[in-house]
Amino acid sequence: MQGRGGYKEVLQLAFPAVISTLSYSVMCMTDTIMVGRIGATEIAAIGLANIIIFTILAFFIGALESIETFVSQDFGAGRMHLCARMGWYGVSLSVVSGLVILIFIPLSPLLFEIFGSSKSVRVLGEGYFNIRILGGMFFLISFALGRFFVGVQDTKINMWISLVANAVNIVLDYGLIFGALGFPNYGTEGAAIATVAASFVSVVLYFVFFLDRKYQDLFGTRVIAWPQYSEIARILKIGLPIGVEVFLRMGAFLLFSAVIGRAGDIELAASQICLQIIRFSFMPGYGLSVATCVLVGKYIGAVDLESAERILRSSLVIGLVYACVLAVLFLAYTNEMIAVFTTDTVVIDTCHRIMFLAVLLQLFDIVSTVAAGALRGAGDTTWLMKVTVSVSWFVGLPLAVFFCLFVHLGAFGAWIGLTTEIAFLALVIFMRFKGGTWKAIKI
Repeated sequence: MQGRGGYKEVLQLAFPAVISTLSYSVMCMTDTIMVGRIGATEIAAIGLANIIIFTILAFFIGALESIETFVSQDFGAGRMHLCARMGWYGVSLSVVSGLVILIFIPLSPLLFEIFGSSKSVRVLGEGYFNIRILGGMFFLISFALGRFFVGVQDTKINMWISLVANAVNIVLDYGLIFGALGFPNYGTEGAAIATVAASFVSVVLYFVFFLDRKYQDLFGTRVIAWPQYSEIARILKIGLPIGVEVFLRMGAFLLFSAVIGRAGDIELAASQICLQIIRFSFMPGYGLSVATCVLVGKYIGAVDLESAERILRSSLVIGLVYACVLAVLFLAYTNEMIAVFTTDTVVIDTCHRIMFLAVLLQLFDIVSTVAAGALRGAGDTTWLMKVTVSVSWFVGLPLAVFFCLFVHLGAFGAWIGLTTEIAFLALVIFMRFKGGTWKAIKI
């Protein structure tokens, strides 16, 4: 429990990060729950739109994740002035990325048509998609500044900002989706406006803290670091493999959703509901992975590799205990959880068939996500990209297509492929870290 790399150290950093990511899960779930009161088509529309949006943002998000690797290693080595510089570089990259993604707005009809959704899903999805992309820059800037605070081990800032943003989203969702509280009724587009507004609030709050005297005194955050080619190149050397990995994995997942979409709106809606339910494992797992990444990076910076190895062991134990508790709850209260999203009996029956696999998948996902965080903290991102992309495209996706469309198992068959993919990834990523290759990497 005590000491360097023990459970206490992981929990102190991970708990706020987990609350922060849980808050994001609640934000996504709020959209789905409220829109679900309109109909199954609306659930399918924003579910598919969110997957397309995150696929587009994934490359930029992945590249920005490298900020926490650099900041944590600089922080561990005592190079405080370099931490703030990385924060500013992240902001610069976010602004450029936010402008680049605008090119996808005129392409939205083509994107929804490519993935085989029905006409009603396409119409609703495009409206939601375009608004979210317009506000994408706010999300990326807040994400980049969040990487700075994670890197300097102040995840409580992220937690409080995410809670405030979540509250803003809930209030605006209710008002803009249903035309309540004096707001106009915008339906699914109202959910998108609420999310963008919450992201804007996050950006404002992050800058308030980033420029606060406390961080100015510690890191010199008020000195704007304008982009330098050599520094951006260093970030991209580590960040681009992460970006490519996340983008191509999300691309595979987008195709996974498209495969289910071809089985029908009911199958797609049920799959999206199950994904929303197990987000309570996925997103905290990501929060634990962030803590693992930062602490591994810190101890590599401090040249304490034994503690870096201990961090992964501690994180895995914490993550698996959490995932097992959730597995019991998911199985015990399946009916109650599904009922929150829909009253459509056909959708409910389809959800029941998927949930067992979803529960199994989240156990494997904790292992793969946390172990991947450890490798990112060490800068072992190129190998991670090659393996995760290969397994996603050549194991998970083909199996999903086979069982869903050729064996005619629908969404259940697609989830067989996805569960197999995550289980295999968990094994190979864990063995990579245990092999110790990461110890020789220099960033």
